[in-house]
Amino acid sequence: DHRDLHSFPTRRSSDLTYRDQQISQLQQENSRERKPVTVTPALQKECRELLRSPQLMNKLGDKIGLSGVVGEEMNRLLLFCVASSYKMPKTLHAIVQGSSGSGKTHLLNAILELMPPEEVLNVTRITDKSLYNYGKHDLKNKLFVIQDLDGLSEEALLAFRELISYEKIASSTTGQDKNGQIESYVKEVLGPVASMTATTQTEVYEDNENRCFTLAVNESDDQTKAIIDYMNACSVGVINASEQQYTRQLLRHCIRMLQQIGRAHV
Repeated sequence: DHRDLHSFPTRRSSDLTYRDQQISQLQQENSRERKPVTVTPALQKECRELLRSPQLMNKLGDKIGLSGVVGEEMNRLLLFCVASSYKMPKTLHAIVQGSSGSGKTHLLNAILELMPPEEVLNVTRITDKSLYNYGKHDLKNKLFVIQDLDGLSEEALLAFRELISYEKIASSTTGQDKNGQIESYVKEVLGPVASMTATTQTEVYEDNENRCFTLAVNESDDQTKAIIDYMNACSVGVINASEQQYTRQLLRHCIRMLQQIGRAHV
């Protein structure tokens, strides 16, 4: 929950102390969430074998299926590639489109489960100014997920589009210098980010759509039946839950092992 930590009104000393404690707690929580994860040598070997396979995309598709994503073969593989692009100099973006209850959020979150959580920012919505209030490098080479694109205001959408297109956002604001004098300065938040969002809109606003892959979820009877059959198989123990969890961890470790590539921003 990122808030504008510089916009609070003047408060009593006790209030400021409480605020400082809250900020410190949030920073500690964020630090724990983003703590690097060590990959064991055995898992490293298995990850390298998968990543170096000549049939990488086919094997990735199979692994995503084993992790618990039912059907949606093309969509799930494309979303995985979009999500993992956060480590690349040119990132990708996707909008998952479907009616209410169609499974779009389930698909998005299933792919999200395959990404390292320490590199993901997962939010339901963003307010008008929230993107501008991140630290300068908080979003750089991160996966940014917005669960409900429909709930965003035009101002929030504009900031999100700028971050996608120009890999940074900047705002002119004011603050106090070390002498207590009011001064103007430019606050920058740097990307790039990869992003995934979901919407119920049948027609996506052109300025949003032309920056993203638009994926329509499978709402066919066959897909519904496959999901029901899968849930029934889970309930009677046919599906190996341990294998599912191991596959998710394997794919997360594969992404962790990719060398992060970034570009200098002037």
